[in-house]
Amino acid sequence: MSRFRTQLLSTLAVGVFAVGVAAGALAQDTTSHPAPMAMAHEHHRGGPWEHVDGRLAFLKAELKITAAQEGQWKKFEAVVRANAEEMKQKAEKFEAEHKARWEQIEAARKAGQPVERPAPPSLTDRLDRAEKMAAEHAKHISEMKAVLAPLYASFTPEQKEKADTMLARAIGPHHGPHGFGGHHGFGGGRFGGPGPGDQGMHGGPGRPGPDGDDDGDMPPPPDLPDDAN
Repeated sequence: MSRFRTQLLSTLAVGVFAVGVAAGALAQDTTSHPAPMAMAHEHHRGGPWEHVDGRLAFLKAELKITAAQEGQWKKFEAVVRANAEEMKQKAEKFEAEHKARWEQIEAARKAGQPVERPAPPSLTDRLDRAEKMAAEHAKHISEMKAVLAPLYASFTPEQKEKADTMLARAIGPHHGPHGFGGHHGFGGGRFGGPGPGDQGMHGGPGRPGPDGDDDGDMPPPPDLPDDAN
């Protein structure tokens, strides 16, 4: 599959439940501290919310949306854009908080002070987070279905065949580490809640997985013992 088409499918997955999955990743406590260079690299790579208009235009052309289907298509586009924008805002908020935490660590290190690390989330905290993720996931699936089902119903057999091929990869059936939430899901694993042993919640090494532990290989920040990771 071409890189552009992969990005397109990533964007569509964002439209389905970008915020639902992102919320779980962004809710991870900022107790993992990537180096500034790693953070800059991640920011440079951008997220799956980028170039949404271009990818939607590509999909529209591929599906050969007709004038009669235009109204329902615009509703579909609106959901994708709204969810992508919300995900972008959550991601930017997370990055700002993460950067502030890193700066706090650096200031403590320079002052020769110990770095205090928040306690990891408890089992019930994690269950609460999973419950919230599931609820938001269901909400965004319902929103997408409300606009996509009538659009799909208006398709010709040829359009349906193409939609089944292009959209199915983005919105199902896999919801595990190789579906929406993992490194083969939307955004290449960025904010996708990867499974244990994956690249981490932000697509980079050493970032926490869904269990709150660091599954990657990035070294700990200054003044933090190795066993803290």
